[in-house]
Amino acid sequence: NCSYCHQAGGTGGGNWDGRSLLTLAQTGMINGAPVDAPVQPGDLLVKPGQADHSIIYNRLAAANGYSRMPPLATREVDFEGAQLLADWVAGEVSPYTSYDEWRLAEFGSSVSAQGAPDFDADGDGVANRLEYLGHSDPHDSSDFWQPVFRRDGNNVAYDFIGLGDRRVRAYRSDNLRDWTPWQVPGNDGIPASAGDLHTLEGPVGVGSEFFRFKVEER
Repeated sequence: NCSYCHQAGGTGGGNWDGRSLLTLAQTGMINGAPVDAPVQPGDLLVKPGQADHSIIYNRLAAANGYSRMPPLATREVDFEGAQLLADWVAGEVSPYTSYDEWRLAEFGSSVSAQGAPDFDADGDGVANRLEYLGHSDPHDSSDFWQPVFRRDGNNVAYDFIGLGDRRVRAYRSDNLRDWTPWQVPGNDGIPASAGDLHTLEGPVGVGSEFFRFKVEER
């Protein structure tokens, strides 16, 4: 409802991009400053944990002095959608941390070599960027996110722990060069609930098969 105007080259005001193909950081919504002065001082596009001070929520809900959005195709406030957005702002968005914020918190510096995205601070073979994406401790070599492969009769399966605010998707190849999404149920990239065990399973293919995972910010 927002992205057809609010995107790169779109007609919507502001400097944020609501397209679903972007990561949350790339949208510019989280703690994003509005172009025009907010109705209430301190309001931001999305203020983690504070729906009442999140302009995008207020626009959708026509609340707290803000006019309603979108301006076309409907005259009614979508109360169910507004509540869903409010719950998201109050819950899932609240713990969101950018890589730069995570780096500063974990390494005490935003410029040290130890906190660089490609540096493996704890020597476990997992670079800092992947530690950040996997919500693991970059100082503990025994703590890292990793799917577990197993074979069950004529099926192969991957078990992994959901990462909540991350997109996780498995890719398959038969030559280590050409990779396509593994065509099995549940491999849709929709963020899986954090801390719970999730499984992707499908039939054994013909010939050699290789698998890898792609983890992205939501």
